[in-house]
Formats: sequence, C-alpha cells, structure tokens
Amino acid sequence: MLAAQSVDRENAGLHSQILSLRRRLASTKDIPESVQAVLEATLPDLIASSASSDSFNDEFLSRHTSSPEHVLAGARGVLEIKRSTDPLPSDTAEAVSSVLDKLVADGVPPHVDALLDAVSLLKEAGASTEQITAFEQKAKGRVPLATVFEPVEEKKKRRDEVMQAFGEEIKA
Repeated sequence: MLAAQSVDRENAGLHSQILSLRRRLASTKDIPESVQAVLEATLPDLIASSASSDSFNDEFLSRHTSSPEHVLAGARGVLEIKRSTDPLPSDTAEAVSSVLDKLVADGVPPHVDALLDAVSLLKEAGASTEQITAFEQKAKGRVPLATVFEPVEEKKKRRDEVMQAFGEEIKA
C-alpha cells in the first residue's frame, strides 16, 4: 500500500489495481486488524472512501480520453466493477465495449497492442462473436496495414497471393 502511494495517481496500472483491490476488500469478511489498520490509513489517499468505484473510474476516463493505455485501464475498471456482482451482469460486455470504442475514435492515436488487448478484454467480459468482430473491424479501420484484425479467410487469401507472386508452390 505504501508503495502504491508513491506511484503517480494517474498511472493506468495503479488505477485498475485500486479498483480490483476495492472489489476484493468489499467481498472479504475476515481481515486481520493489523491489515485493516494499514488499509484504513492508506486507501483513502488512493481513492476517496466516499467516491463510488463508478465515479472514480468515470473521472479517470474523463481525464484520459486520448491515451490508449488509460482507456484500456478504464475499460478494465468497468470489468472490475461489474465483477462485484456474481454472475457478471448481462450488460458487462456492452459496458466494456462502450469504453473500448474510445480506442478507435479519431482523437486517440492508433496503437496495435492496445487494440489487441481490447479484443482480449472484450472476450474476458463475455462479448459475443458479433461484438468482437465489430470491434475488430473498427480497429482495422484505424490501422489498415495491420493484418492482425483481418478475418482468417483474408489472411489465407493474402498468403496465397504472396506465395503465387513469388512462384512458390502453395502448401495447404
């Protein structure tokens, strides 16, 4: 906890870890007194005890609309907040997807690794194949030269074209 206090409050990794810790603490019944004392002394410096996790996450996202790393942390935050309900609510994938759509907005610099992480996060949130495909199409629009977001059939077709162009025999 003391180490977390020394990290920049705007750090994307710290943000999602705070929300994860808060969720886990809320579901933990038996916390030793010594640990509880440390938490009570340090946690308010990281997140106001009166602030809801939703408002904490929304404020973080509003401060970091153009940073792929921070948008991803905000989307992870949404998933952590939704995880406090078991089972995951049916709107989890949609809530995560709406945050991740900011990654494919014009004001955010395209970042292939962040877009790939976003696809993984959608899967973790229980998104449907259609939701994932729709996001991948938006991502492809942002990074048109990245073949990673192409459907498998297109990748095979491209591979075959390249192999034929170089006179190589195509092996199935």
